[in-house]
Amino acid sequence: MKPLIGLFFILFAGCASPPQQYDFKKDFLLPDVDQDAAWSAIVGLFAEKNWTITTMEKDSGIIVSDWLGLTDKDGKQFADCGTTKWFVAAKGRTAKFNLFLHKPEQGLQLVINTNFRELREEITAEGPNKRY
Repeated sequence: MKPLIGLFFILFAGCASPPQQYDFKKDFLLPDVDQDAAWSAIVGLFAEKNWTITTMEKDSGIIVSDWLGLTDKDGKQFADCGTTKWFVAAKGRTAKFNLFLHKPEQGLQLVINTNFRELREEITAEGPNKRY
């Protein structure tokens, strides 16, 4: 009986993986771009995509988005939220952007930080149980 219980735990423990950490370029030097033009372009992109802005401070150069729903294609392409265990289903992914536009000694710099999260639903005998 003990070998069966051990096998059960091994099977279930191996059914999920944590998110991968990726290194990618998050700061961009814009040498020949006017700060007002860059700010207008960023705000225009948010408006065009219908992304909600929760914080926008032009003087400090900060724009923070609300949690934005991702399509299945974008969610899988841009956000690695790990894999789920058995009896747990991924129900959607969201992203939150934090942009910082400022003038270092030369040019203009844009720094983009992103957080992702995945809504998962645990399937139990009592029914679905949503959690992040």
